Amino acid sequence: MCRPLQAEQSIREKMLFAYRARCVEVIDGDTLRVAAENGEEVKIRLYGVDCPEKGQLFGTAAKKAVQDLVLNKQVNIVVHDTDKYGRSVALVYGDDFSVQEQLLKQGLTWVYPEYCRIALCDGFYRLEEQARMYRPACGNIPIFRPGNGAECRT
Repeated sequence: MCRPLQAEQSIREKMLFAYRARCVEVIDGDTLRVAAENGEEVKIRLYGVDCPEKGQLFGTAAKKAVQDLVLNKQVNIVVHDTDKYGRSVALVYGDDFSVQEQLLKQGLTWVYPEYCRIALCDGFYRLEEQARMYRPACGNIPIFRPGNGAECRT
C-alpha cells in the first residue's frame, strides 16, 4: 500500500506520496507528529477535517480520541499538500481504519469544505451527517462547525 522512503530522501521534498511512520505525538485533534522510517520527524495536519482547538468545547476529547487511535503506533501517511505552516497535509490510516473517518463517526470533527476537495470527501460528508442524525438527543456526540466550536441541536 505504501512505498518505503529511501534513507537519503527528505519527506518534505516529495508531494502526493505515501509512507509508513510511527506517531510520536498528538498535538491536538487534527495535528500530530510522526517519525518516518528514515528517522525524519514530520508534523502532519489531517486532510479535509477540522477539530475543535484547545480551549474549545471537546478540544480535549478530540485530542484524546486521536491519541487512543494512533499514539505510539505505526500509521500510513498519504500526503496531499503542505500548508502555510509547513505541515504535511495528509490522510492518516491505522492498519484497518482512517483517522479522519473515525473522528467523523464520533462527531469529534467536521469536514472542512474549503480544503476537502477530493472524491473521498463525499464519504466524509456522509459520515458527518450520520453522526449528526443518529446521536441520541445530542448525547455524547457534539457537532462542530469551523470557528465556533460545538453546537447541539435536537
